[in-house]
Amino acid sequence: MNPGHRRPRGRPTLPLDKERVLEAACLVFAEDGYSGASLARIARRVGASKAALLYHYGTKEKLYMAALAAVVGELHTFVAAAGRGRCDGLTRLDRLGKAVTGYLASHPVAAKLLVSDIVLGGPFSRGPGRPILLAALNATKALLEQGMKEGAFSRGDAGQLAVSIAALHLLYFAVGDLVGEFLAGDVLSPKLVRARAKAVVAQARALLLGGGEAQATLASGRGKPQARRKP
Repeated sequence: MNPGHRRPRGRPTLPLDKERVLEAACLVFAEDGYSGASLARIARRVGASKAALLYHYGTKEKLYMAALAAVVGELHTFVAAAGRGRCDGLTRLDRLGKAVTGYLASHPVAAKLLVSDIVLGGPFSRGPGRPILLAALNATKALLEQGMKEGAFSRGDAGQLAVSIAALHLLYFAVGDLVGEFLAGDVLSPKLVRARAKAVVAQARALLLGGGEAQATLASGRGKPQARRKP
């Protein structure tokens, strides 16, 4: 380094890998809770210093908010992607189920952290994260309303169904230890992840089509049932 050019005080020598930092933050916050988590432990997990985290994020609360915003942002991205393209409602629904299951299987602590914050009224869901959560739910509702309008789904309360589908995706991974003991296996194993993706698709279809028709369309491999007549 040129002795005549001094690095500004507090500036880290190496840039942080944002994705690694947010993943480590999710893990530590999920394991220790917001109050028990420390920036020092998060820093150790990514091989950085506490000072580097403070430089980039300012406070523990801001890092917590950034970690949860990244999770909800990813989930919102999947919902938005599922609604794009020229395909029928069932294809969009199946695409969403498989994508979200795959994401949560790769980021299992994300579901636990998000559900914990919502249930306990944490700083994210009570504060700046609330509009992000509502946007994700509204995007899911819009996806379902689109399918109903096209006649792909039974008509119903799209808002209630959006909440049910969100819970269908999140709860399995949020309580993964209990589910793993119940199913006598590792919920993150390829076998159980495939089984979960298949179950999510079938159960989401059952909510929107009726159980018998959902199973029939899955068994036959048909992507789109006969359009329903509007009352």
